[in-house]
Amino acid sequence: MIGRLSEPEAMHELSFETPLTAVLLARFPVFVPPFGTLIRQLAESVLTALIETLSVSLGRSLVLKNDAVWFVPAGAVEYDISLGLLAALPMLFASIDEPIGLMRRNDAARSPVEETLVDAFREAGRSRAARK
Repeated sequence: MIGRLSEPEAMHELSFETPLTAVLLARFPVFVPPFGTLIRQLAESVLTALIETLSVSLGRSLVLKNDAVWFVPAGAVEYDISLGLLAALPMLFASIDEPIGLMRRNDAARSPVEETLVDAFREAGRSRAARK
């Protein structure tokens, strides 16, 4: 199965590997004052002034009609970017995507057909990473 990395309790007896090269984490940490201070409260209000959605159609609609920033996997917006409807912002962590990878049962025998398919997935991942 190819899919998103799930919560650890849902991954029991499953292995997970990303077919893409490892991505870099953001280069700079965020430093905030201690909990309970006024400055910390102000920082948290800025950092949490968010609209949460996993809906691509809702996110797309909101950013097309508003001057907004949307954190979304690049593949979800590449068409809109190519048309000039949206623009990618230069960010330190712009290459960080949600881990998508290959999940297989650890206790199952692997057939030659499965290994060929896995090799094809790995090659597709390497090709995609090379294009970025």
